Amino acid sequence: MSLRVRITLLLSGLTALIVIIAGFTIHQLTQADIRKSIDEKLTVQLSEVSETPVLVSVIQTQRFFSNLNRRNSNDPSFVERRLDIEIPTFIKSQDDIILATEGYPDFSGIIVPYGFSDIETDGAKWRVLTKTMEVIDFSAIRNIHSAINSGRISYERGMEQLANSDKVNYEILIQAAVKRTSINTTLQDLRQRLVLVGILAVIVSAIAGWLLGTTLLKPLARLARHAQVVTNSADLSNRVEDTYGPPEVETLALEINEMLSRLELSAHATDEALRSSRAFTSNVAHELRTPLTSMRTNLDLPKIHTDMDTSERIQVLNNLVLEHERLLSTLESLRLLARGDLSEAGIFEEIDFAQLIAAIISDQQKIDPECVIKLELPSNPPLLSAWRQGMTLLFRNVIENAQIHSRSSNQKGVQIDIFVEVINQDLKVVIDDNGPGIPQSERKQVIERFIRGSNASTVGSGLGLALVSQQSAIHGGSIELEESPTGGTRAVIILPVVIS
Repeated sequence: MSLRVRITLLLSGLTALIVIIAGFTIHQLTQADIRKSIDEKLTVQLSEVSETPVLVSVIQTQRFFSNLNRRNSNDPSFVERRLDIEIPTFIKSQDDIILATEGYPDFSGIIVPYGFSDIETDGAKWRVLTKTMEVIDFSAIRNIHSAINSGRISYERGMEQLANSDKVNYEILIQAAVKRTSINTTLQDLRQRLVLVGILAVIVSAIAGWLLGTTLLKPLARLARHAQVVTNSADLSNRVEDTYGPPEVETLALEINEMLSRLELSAHATDEALRSSRAFTSNVAHELRTPLTSMRTNLDLPKIHTDMDTSERIQVLNNLVLEHERLLSTLESLRLLARGDLSEAGIFEEIDFAQLIAAIISDQQKIDPECVIKLELPSNPPLLSAWRQGMTLLFRNVIENAQIHSRSSNQKGVQIDIFVEVINQDLKVVIDDNGPGIPQSERKQVIERFIRGSNASTVGSGLGLALVSQQSAIHGGSIELEESPTGGTRAVIILPVVIS
């Protein structure tokens, strides 16, 4: 189900719920108001009828008048009253029916309680108000009324006599009833109108929800189209537009772009891993072929030349040992190169450079006690954010490379000078040796993998300076080869990101 349909259904459902609640409330309030209005009419009717002058007139004439006018209209005691002759009214004295107006229902056999009640008779429902009152003897009423009419006594005097009379002989029952059919008809009409309004409201809300959903989903539709373009493209550097209007959609576009960036980095890392794996396989196949072939040749020599003397056999064994050492060195270098290609920023840590370089120098001097290594550090040695094993590999290879090549071409002894300084938040390390040096035309080539200089000794795999270049690049630095003051090689290593 699409989001647009869901919005439409949700809005329609909410509208229907609101219409139902509002309709029910209006229906109940209307029903209560109608009942209250009817009850008020019944109350007024019985109140008017039960007043003594009116009741006397009704009893005497046994009928209702629209207007009860007195002969002396100027007399303030005569008050114009109005009775609702359309409300069926019933007056009974004990068992004698005094008056039952037209339309009054037959409640024979039905006990009607005092006050308001709902009575059903002959299939019709009525709202009934019942009231009782006590009046004086009818003959006394007539005598006083005759005296008032003849003028023997005043109206006020006659009313006073009626009020003060203690000859109460009759209990009067007065009832007024209104048929509830009008209420039911009104409520039925109201219900029909409410249902009609509700249906129209739901239809209108559904149309409005559909249009609203279309409007709201336009930015998402554009975002989906752009995302589809990116999906169909093999280039993960493509990005979706992040200017769609609503902040929520723009946030979603930014998150998609962030996800694409992470995917791009992940894909790049995967490509690099595959490239490194292929390169490692190719390098292993290329570099191991020569030493393995040489070892096989040396192993075959005793079989071919069975008359070899002891000194020749020892020479063959020494060659095998050298080839074996070269093979191990090559494998270790390839392993370190592959690990360096796959290194991540998470392995970096704070390193005290002074302690690191001092430990490397100490290890190298243990291997070659005759090598003289001088170290000059700044007064405040820096802390590096670096990969410890990578830093150790970098400087150990530079120093070891200087030792190997300087020893093979120098009879006076090997001397290596190391100068360290901090320049503009960069660490600069200069390492000079007194070896044969590297011709200027070869200085950029020898830092490539499996490239050895023309002045290099026979020992080595051609990976030492390649490892140095790799680690410098991993740490965001660089290495340059120059000529040292002593005619040997100067390695200038610059590593940024110094923690002071």
